[in-house]
Amino acid sequence: DEIAPHILRAAAKPGTASLVGVRFSEPIPVDTLASPQFRLNETTPVRIHKPQLKYSSEIVLEFPDLVAGVVVARGISDAAKNTTVESRVRLHLQPAKESIVINELLYEPLVDEFDGIPDQPEFIEIRSLSGEPQVLGDCVLSGRSNENGARDLLNFETDNAVLSPHGLAVIVSGDDASLLRRAFPELPADASIATILESSLRLTNEGGRVALECPDAGIIDVVVYTPEWHEDSMPSTRGRSLERIDATAASSRATNWTTSRALTGATPAFENSVTPSQPASPASLGDIAITEVMFEPRSDDQSFQFEYIELYNLSEKRIDLNGFYATDSGAGSDSTGIRIWYDPAVLAPDQYGLVISNPFDDTDDDIVTRAFPSFTDSAALTSTLRRRRFTLPNQGGEIALHNPEGVLIDRVVYSSDWHHPHLAESRGISLERISETLSGTLPSNWTSSVHLEGGTPGLPNSVRSSPAPGRRSLEISPSPFLPDRDGDRDHTTIRYRFKAVRPFVQATIFDSRGRPVRRLSTGTISSSDGSLIWDGFDDAGALVRSGIYVIYLRATDVVSNSTEELRGVVVAARIK
Repeated sequence: DEIAPHILRAAAKPGTASLVGVRFSEPIPVDTLASPQFRLNETTPVRIHKPQLKYSSEIVLEFPDLVAGVVVARGISDAAKNTTVESRVRLHLQPAKESIVINELLYEPLVDEFDGIPDQPEFIEIRSLSGEPQVLGDCVLSGRSNENGARDLLNFETDNAVLSPHGLAVIVSGDDASLLRRAFPELPADASIATILESSLRLTNEGGRVALECPDAGIIDVVVYTPEWHEDSMPSTRGRSLERIDATAASSRATNWTTSRALTGATPAFENSVTPSQPASPASLGDIAITEVMFEPRSDDQSFQFEYIELYNLSEKRIDLNGFYATDSGAGSDSTGIRIWYDPAVLAPDQYGLVISNPFDDTDDDIVTRAFPSFTDSAALTSTLRRRRFTLPNQGGEIALHNPEGVLIDRVVYSSDWHHPHLAESRGISLERISETLSGTLPSNWTSSVHLEGGTPGLPNSVRSSPAPGRRSLEISPSPFLPDRDGDRDHTTIRYRFKAVRPFVQATIFDSRGRPVRRLSTGTISSSDGSLIWDGFDDAGALVRSGIYVIYLRATDVVSNSTEELRGVVVAARIK
């Protein structure tokens, strides 16, 4: 043996900030090794961790801290006294599990030699979640396994695969590095671009799997993407990347990805354009109410109406709508429903959200104001669905609103019979909720919009009831009321407050002779205060005669079984 030993590899130990494993080309007498023989750039190790063996090809060096650079060994001898003058290798700071995430994917680049625009390359952007520099030289990108179980592996060029602390790196094929800069000229000169040895990243337009795998740690991150993650309002997503919303949230969760908002179609080496700009909270049952439904829009040549669902934030929270979906059943799942929000939109307290099912081929951003000019006064958030639109049956149906975790937020079981009975034509007229705090499945809590435009998307409903007062009493307003569908006093709202915290409430309306004409509540567990609505109809579905009516409420405390009673008078008027 006349060949001097040399370093094969120097790699940081996963999960540490000071230890470097060094592997030699052959076993070395470990007792002959000393710290001054090694350097990381210009730093000498503070300690050598030697195995309990006389000869070993592996040792561990401990440095004060690790930085990207070169490990140098001098004067290392083997058992035959062959001595190396100097051996150098690049330090590999091995990524640990979840220390890097896949942050952006451009799998369907814009390529057209005749459009005069620089062609885009495929790229994958990764983000470091570590405060230490990481070298990807020994890592690989892997795709799906083929029918034989073999994975498609892509190898990095080791001299440029470096990821700075908390930094971004853009991965392209070696042939596409210059193309990336031409397509995105704003790319910083010092942007980290990691190239692979292969000629293509092999990202498929139909969706696929992308994983980053590294020695020792295994799979660092994996994304199984699909074109359905793109925002549904986009007529085309060619030339637009998928951007990750939250680096710490699940990588293959559909609601953690959406279409890039950047004018250039992507943000390589920059912060993603969809990163939330303000904190938000998840929604719980009752935080958001479905307040208006347009299920039978006018579809003639003069009309530009569309189906829509209006939402209203009842809570004091700022709620993230991203990933909300709607089903036709309260027990539905995101796989059977339609995703209605594709970006991290934050719905503020008392703010409206509008979900539009767009049937038109154009991309007019003013679709709402074209059909409902009053919408110009709205501060509502809007989500327009084009490719996966919902269809609301004209005869009636169920709409269930779920948050991304599948929690039911609100539910409406509407019917065309909920329109005002004196309405001559219901086509082009929305159903509006009278009280946001009463159940969405209660027929008496809905009626036809009386707005001249046929609906009030993104605005307070034309038949909206005022909030309940905060005092111990019974208030019935308006009185008299007149159900003639002119938008003025069409119904009366009965607001009550009991001493019991959880009362069992029964409500009955009697005529002036003491005969019951309408049972508004035959027994419902309520909070101490609540509201009921009377539309002037009796239990048989007929309008009552003009006259004085007595409202009688009886509450039974579900804990103590004690009872309370409230009585009030209302005048019902009627036009012949």
